[in-house]
Amino acid sequence: MNRVTKLAAVSVLMASAWWPGTSLANDLFNVSVTSSGATASAGFNTAQQALDQLKSGNLNSILPAYTTSSIASGTIDYRGLQVLASYPTTGTALVFQVPSIGINQTFTGATRDQSQQQLVDFLKNNGVYGKIMKQLAAVSPVDPVAGNPSSLMSQMVGNDFSSAFATTPGTINLSSGMTHGNTIGVGLAYGHFSQSSTSVDSMTLPLSYNVNLDSGYQIHFDLPLTYVDTNGAKSGAAAFGVGVTIPVNEHWSLTPRISAGAVGSLDLASAAVMTAGSVTSAYRMPIPGDMAVTIGNMAGFAHSVDVTIGSYSVNPNISNGFIKNGAMLAVPAGKFGITGGYLEGTEFQFFLTDTRFFGTKLYEDNHQELGFSFGSPTETFFGKALLAGLTYVHAQHSNGVIANLGWRF
Repeated sequence: MNRVTKLAAVSVLMASAWWPGTSLANDLFNVSVTSSGATASAGFNTAQQALDQLKSGNLNSILPAYTTSSIASGTIDYRGLQVLASYPTTGTALVFQVPSIGINQTFTGATRDQSQQQLVDFLKNNGVYGKIMKQLAAVSPVDPVAGNPSSLMSQMVGNDFSSAFATTPGTINLSSGMTHGNTIGVGLAYGHFSQSSTSVDSMTLPLSYNVNLDSGYQIHFDLPLTYVDTNGAKSGAAAFGVGVTIPVNEHWSLTPRISAGAVGSLDLASAAVMTAGSVTSAYRMPIPGDMAVTIGNMAGFAHSVDVTIGSYSVNPNISNGFIKNGAMLAVPAGKFGITGGYLEGTEFQFFLTDTRFFGTKLYEDNHQELGFSFGSPTETFFGKALLAGLTYVHAQHSNGVIANLGWRF
């Protein structure tokens, strides 16, 4: 957490040396510094790049006229958030501003280094960086916590919704209690997104365990592990969820769930923990031709909690209600002439979902998914349940494709 808060300071201090060059539109951090009539600009994508530049020299390596008593000002595009900093006089006073959230502070130490340290202390001890993180969820297309389809909160909501369909309503035998014993699920999902022209790649390992109880009741345990590369900036996330499927009748089930997730990235200077609770209704309607339509409706609430590492604590105070609605059409593969051997019992599943958030302002407050999967939701494919699929994700400023493979045994 110390490195996270120091990055926020590093990004706005004029005593660091950024390589001169062209600032690209899709760089995650862009800075422009002016002193003595000269201006230098550069863009970078990770915190480590900023820290490395801090070690390599100071502003006069790219602004030769700069000295430690020069008047200087800087404008920083901090993952979509405008941050301003300046030495408005020849003295040591450092002015730090984030206009969109009303931050305007002046730090005056015996030296400029001490003024910079006062800024670091201000960020880590006054909950200020939590406010910055909250605003980043509203203005950044690539925030790892919330506000886009690849963020932790969106992924938690998607996983909770999918878990409610782990056992499709209508396949449960209410009289005998179970269709099969307890099951373990593993899989792999690769996603590629373009989020406001920024490339985001994700890899998820979904792990699950289902406990089958009497009369069709089930307990679901899920632990998806996710790695995300955002223009070279790395982040990792994990979420643990528990749900109970309650059969209302042979076609309809309800699944209440609770989950908790964490995401962290030194490269993006971000860390957060979120919790969520939801209830999902799933209703399966058989239709002629051995096909079926499943309607899913979910409502829930997610919010962030304090992250404490040593003496440092940060909380972006993100709180959002959410709904997710979807429909899935299951069609036997035989309808497409795919029959015989291990392909018996396989099916295509075509689905469409819509996800919406309410509450804390987000960069993307809704997104849609359109996709299909192929395989067997029951243990008929090589004696296992196996599904492979492809999903297209769309939001106002984001588009992406997710390829996934899931195996239950």
